[in-house]
Amino acid sequence: MPAKYPASVLSVFGALVIALAAQPQPPELQDVLHRLDQAAQKFRGMSAKIERKDYTAVLKDTSTQTGTVAMKKLGEHGLQGVMDITAPDKVSYAFNGGKFEKYTPTMNTVEEYDVGAKGEELERFLMLGFGTSGAELLNSYQVKFGGNDTVNGQNTVRLELTPTAADAKKYMKEVDLWIPQGGNYPVQEKMIQPSGDYTLVTYSDVDLHPNLTDKNLRLNPPKGVKRIKP
Repeated sequence: MPAKYPASVLSVFGALVIALAAQPQPPELQDVLHRLDQAAQKFRGMSAKIERKDYTAVLKDTSTQTGTVAMKKLGEHGLQGVMDITAPDKVSYAFNGGKFEKYTPTMNTVEEYDVGAKGEELERFLMLGFGTSGAELLNSYQVKFGGNDTVNGQNTVRLELTPTAADAKKYMKEVDLWIPQGGNYPVQEKMIQPSGDYTLVTYSDVDLHPNLTDKNLRLNPPKGVKRIKP
């Protein structure tokens, strides 16, 4: 039979748990979250060069891709964006509302996915670090100060984000963001899956005020491309 504890003991224990949870964040973390809050209010879009490394734990193998990414916020809600991988093989991805597309030139195909109700959740993930406020991070993740690191010669603060939603935990174990000292967007992101696989994306030549048109933010495959819905 489980032991019974006096109500006074339980109340003290509960108060201790609440006190620990309410402990102030380290100054470095508070500062970063505040900067993200300010930047989110002004965010309208971004473009950048990217280097993407995908690690497969079972094979202990890492593959590297390079390309560009651009995205634009559509009003109060909604996101339109495109990612073009240029090496080693060309492939493009586009996202607009609840529609996700993948264009593979070597196969002359466009794969179309309707993400439906998951569209808003996917938008929040794609905007992670760009247009996401500190308050939104605290609402969806356990946010920890991960230390100070140097990324491509820049002094950064690393944030460790652990999803709090049960569904999110199935797909993502942790997301790390490297924010430059005094900056308000990540220069590097690491998305770690429960399997140990991860994706590491490094940004360069970031432009937070790009002149983006609809043509810049959608796939432009040649005529006759085969469209499929896997």
